[in-house]
Amino acid sequence: MMASTPRRHSRSGGLCTRSLLFLVLSLGALQGGFAQCNTTAAASYRVDYRDQSAAKVWLINDITQNHCNANVQSLKGNIHGNPRFIMDDIHYTLERVPNHRPCLAAVMKYQSKKGYPFYPNEAHYPTAECYLLNARQVFPDDYFVVGIMGVEQYNRGHYEQAAKTFESVLEKQPKNAEVLYNLGLTYFAMKDYPRAAKSAEQSYGLGFPLPGLKRKLIQVGAWPPAAAN
Repeated sequence: MMASTPRRHSRSGGLCTRSLLFLVLSLGALQGGFAQCNTTAAASYRVDYRDQSAAKVWLINDITQNHCNANVQSLKGNIHGNPRFIMDDIHYTLERVPNHRPCLAAVMKYQSKKGYPFYPNEAHYPTAECYLLNARQVFPDDYFVVGIMGVEQYNRGHYEQAAKTFESVLEKQPKNAEVLYNLGLTYFAMKDYPRAAKSAEQSYGLGFPLPGLKRKLIQVGAWPPAAAN
């Protein structure tokens, strides 16, 4: 689903800004309940990644610079480039900013790599799935996190669940072009080509640039969408 989509991230605005969703290459199934996955520090230390107040922006930027910088986000190691301690910095960040988008992407990519855990200390940290569940629990109105769940469900082949997840996001953000695109890809995987074409048309109408879904629909003779009678 996501292989043809660019892997880049922006912090600015909206649910999926072309796009962290596609940094998530392949996640394991979400397992266990929140009770087994609480990774968050006390509420007094907790910050919402979306908070744009000056004090919180400063704090988020400070945590990012000192615990989830470019080294961590690119999986080169911790902030000092030491691969042994990358999970230390990831965990510190996600304790305090559970929905920290680049760090969520980093932990999901890192733990999906073959051979994880790579170092003894990593075995003691929660799974990427737990961090994701925790972010969803702490900030249930962060539909970006919900979108990531939809991608995970798609990657696991749970297409009906993924469709419902993306649809739930669109109930709140009906003009989210990327989620419409994801939903179209999901419908396509379900061989529901009319709905896939409709989602694609809506997504492209909102300016989404990737041609992959349209190409898929052309290949099965489902593009352009049939005109409504």
